[in-house]
Amino acid sequence: MRRRNVSQQGFTLIELLVVVLIILVLAGMIFKVAGLIGDKAARGRAIADIQKIENALNEYYSAYGIYPPVSQNAYQYENVGGQPESFQRFLKDKND
Repeated sequence: MRRRNVSQQGFTLIELLVVVLIILVLAGMIFKVAGLIGDKAARGRAIADIQKIENALNEYYSAYGIYPPVSQNAYQYENVGGQPESFQRFLKDKND
């Protein structure tokens, strides 16, 4: 096995590969955390959108005394039933 001369400068290939590997592992950890933050933000936006729909339904009910009619082409959820209390129950379940 050859001994390395002390006056020789630079890095070996193994040393460079180890540094690159460490950088890649750290970058992967950062991207994973950033993805979790993005998911949480998207969930928060969705809840805010549902609250806006609930407010719009309540405004419509206040103005006309009934909830807006559902289109024949609209996709209907069996669990929601068109009542604002259903939205509140959904929001409480998702925030826990």
